[in-house]
Amino acid sequence: MAQPPTTPSATTLELLPAESAPPATRVCPACSHPRRDSDGAPAWQCPRCGVAYDAVRPTAAPPADPRHGVSPPSPAPRARLGIWPVLALLVASAVGVIVWTSQSRQHRTAETQSRQQADAQAQAVADARAELARRERVDALHQRWLRGDGAAVLGEARTQANAGDTRARVLLGQMLLRGGAGVPRDRVAGLAALEQAAQQGSVLAMLVLGHAYGTGIASAGPRPEAQPEQAEHWYARAARTGDARGLYALGQLYAAAPPALGPRPLAAHVALDLAARRMEAEATTGTMERDPLWTGDGSATLARYALQRVAQQLSPAEREQARQTADAWRAGLPLPR
Repeated sequence: MAQPPTTPSATTLELLPAESAPPATRVCPACSHPRRDSDGAPAWQCPRCGVAYDAVRPTAAPPADPRHGVSPPSPAPRARLGIWPVLALLVASAVGVIVWTSQSRQHRTAETQSRQQADAQAQAVADARAELARRERVDALHQRWLRGDGAAVLGEARTQANAGDTRARVLLGQMLLRGGAGVPRDRVAGLAALEQAAQQGSVLAMLVLGHAYGTGIASAGPRPEAQPEQAEHWYARAARTGDARGLYALGQLYAAAPPALGPRPLAAHVALDLAARRMEAEATTGTMERDPLWTGDGSATLARYALQRVAQQLSPAEREQARQTADAWRAGLPLPR
């Protein structure tokens, strides 16, 4: 007998078949078109551009389309070298080149200066040796003249003087001024030779000229007549160089007070004081030497003795003034007259 149909109670649950998950939307790797269910193109082909999905290599996906809920994959980070590291490298290279160039230039400059100093020292040594050899030759001629061999010496002295040897000019001038020993006296030629040597800076020639005028050897007459003004001129030129012999000779000339110059005790005190100081310093250092071509006298002892005699002519205030003047004087400055 058939059972009547039963009515389901309120608590009966009806089981429905589960819906399958919607298929994943495929995006074209060429044009980024998302495939729709309504597209009629084959499943392997993009309905927009017509390319096969698998034939195109995927590229970076465009931004997500909110209408389809699809987010493109994030592109992989890519290392990128900026401009600043490159600039820093270029700057560092430039600085390195500049530093290297500067150091190389400094090194070359130092080498050049060192080479120049060495050359200058070598030249100075060579010049000193040549000067010593010339002096020895002239001094040998001077000794021969004093021994009476003037006739032979005169030609050699003139040859060396014409070659530019200043000391030979001094010897030639002395020989011609004095004459004798086979040498005829020639006052004009002798003074000319001495003045030429003095113009070349020879202090010895200045001293010899001062002595020649002071003693009258340079006079034109048959009798020697002193010319104190000319003697003062040449002694003062020698003294102004700081030469102790010139200072002593000038001080002695002022102390003698010839009528043409008059008394000058203050100037004499300054010159003799400076001469004594320099002669004492030369004696201490061992630099004092006697020149055979200079016939004048002079020593620290004689200068101090002459200074004491001149000081008696001055008042204490004048002596202090003379001392201060000597303290302040330097070679090249004029001396008081």
